[in-house]
Amino acid sequence: MALWGVSGLQCRMCSGDPFSVIFGPGREAKRNRRIGHRCSSTSTATSSQPSTTDFQPRSDDEIAISVRQWVQHAQPRALEVFESEEKLEWVLAQLARGTDRHEDPVLDGKDTCVYWYGDASMDGRQALIRMDTHSDPSAVATYVNRFLPLVFADDDRFQRMARLSKKKPFKMACGNQFCVSLLHISPAV
Repeated sequence: MALWGVSGLQCRMCSGDPFSVIFGPGREAKRNRRIGHRCSSTSTATSSQPSTTDFQPRSDDEIAISVRQWVQHAQPRALEVFESEEKLEWVLAQLARGTDRHEDPVLDGKDTCVYWYGDASMDGRQALIRMDTHSDPSAVATYVNRFLPLVFADDDRFQRMARLSKKKPFKMACGNQFCVSLLHISPAV
């Protein structure tokens, strides 16, 4: 969602420079890319995966730490769906592998996008996460923005979202379908 300033020439979020379209990005644009903000006035992130140029994957130890932290915040229904904590941890590890080591889609209280670098839908417009486990050979995938509320949303919010179409991804409040921030998931399809 583009947030234009009074002059109409720049995004209020990134103070984008309209001349960067002609002359290339300046220091501010590079800083915003590093912290995860992309102004939709210049981004194609809603229609394609983000560039992996700045992606910094988590180490195995960082994945384990993130998974341990996230499991503590999972709703009881997550264990019912995944049948065991081991299966839930396996899918949460996929979430950790698909996001940058400096970003947290679950616990980060900042209102910034968390970009998905994992699997994508066939049309390349949606973030997907595999729900299978090592012991289950049938690969089942779902939209990341449907997986996150299943595991982490409180019961009231989850019930409201569960009433919506189960075949479509939720819309992201930021307008970027490759953002996987729990805070940006909108209860709309």
